[in-house]
Formats: sequence, structure tokens, C-alpha cells
Amino acid sequence: MYHLEERKISLSEGLSPDQEAKTLIHEYAHALMHADFDDRFTVVEGGGPSPERQQMEVEAEAVAFIVCEAFGFDTSEYSVGYVGAYNHDDKRRMRQSVERITRTAGKIIEEIERESLAEAERNARQAASVRLQGRAMEAGRPVYRDFSLDEIAAKAATSELSIEAKRFKLNGRDVEAGTGVSSFSVGGDNGTLELRGGKLVLHTQVRGELAEVEIEPGDVEMVSILS
Repeated sequence: MYHLEERKISLSEGLSPDQEAKTLIHEYAHALMHADFDDRFTVVEGGGPSPERQQMEVEAEAVAFIVCEAFGFDTSEYSVGYVGAYNHDDKRRMRQSVERITRTAGKIIEEIERESLAEAERNARQAASVRLQGRAMEAGRPVYRDFSLDEIAAKAATSELSIEAKRFKLNGRDVEAGTGVSSFSVGGDNGTLELRGGKLVLHTQVRGELAEVEIEPGDVEMVSILS
């Protein structure tokens, strides 16, 4: 919900990630398009929404639909019926509404793309600067040296790795390894590794089940290149 007086957006609990993203864009569209609308005129006699309020809701939902489609989120099951229920006979107002929707959707898409690019650049700089202690076998002997996050990700695409960590997230839940460390295998048939937000994210078997393990670089004790 977008609170006109407080200029604040709040979301309900229990939404799916896709629905949460769509709703946030819907409410942000309200903030961009309707911040100056007087909320006293959003209801008519009997308590129903005024035509102005109905138009505002359709505009915000249309923006959310366009933006979500641009980034691969399918909200058509909800949005199409929502927008299609609105029928306005005033062609001039309809044209103004379409122009407002198009302009606002374009602005939000540009903002998301700009922030995504900036985040990717930040992550790349962080990945290049962080070094983790590693161990590789050369001529039958263990050789110790530091690896960058990018080097580790590249190694995981061609070799088998063992990553020891003292703390990690297991399927989103914080886990402490206790007095020792936990070891995870990736690469080959053992799972995959990707860098996400400067963290190591492993998709691997944990106690016989496929799991997602997220590890902060500072919590890695050792990376072993096994093959």
C-alpha cells in the first residue's frame, strides 16, 4: 500500500517473491504518478472507490505489468483482468493515462537496469579484491596460495573443489559449524558454484539432499582444488 500522507510504501506479509516484486512496483508507480492526488476524493457515496481512484489503480497495475514483463515476471493472471476491467469513455483522459503509464514504466525500468548494472560492477570489484586461502595439488604435492573469488568460480566449472567454512546459510538458515568446520563439495558431479552479491553460493548435496549453501568469504577456512 502507498500511504499518500506519509509518502511511504508498505507490503503485506505472506506474498510470494514474484507477487511481492509486482506489488512493490505497483505501489512505487502510485508514488511517482499520484503523490499529489487528494485522498479525500478516493471514495464516493456508499463507500465505493471513485472513478478517479479506479483510474489510479489501473494505471499503477498497468505499470507493474509492463515492468514485470520486461524482467521476466509473469503477472498476467492477475494484472490483465485487473486492467481489462477498466473502461473509460473519455478518449482524451484515456490517452493521457496511457502516456502516464508508458512514461512511468520506462522510468522504473531504467532505474532497475541502472541499479542492476551498478550492483554487478560493485560485485565484480569485490570479487577481484577478495582473496581466499587455497590448496592445490601440483606434481603430487600440496601447494598453498590465495585465490580470488573469480578464480574459485572458474575452477569450480572445470575441477572438483572442497570448501571448508565455519559459518554459512543452509537454504536460507544460519548455521554455525561449531568447534570445527563444515566441508562442501562442488564441481564435476558434486554440484555448482556461483558468485552472488560477493558471496559463494553452492548448489550441492547436504546429507543426501540438494541444498543451497551461501558462504561469506570471511567465513571460508580453506578451498581445496581436488582435480
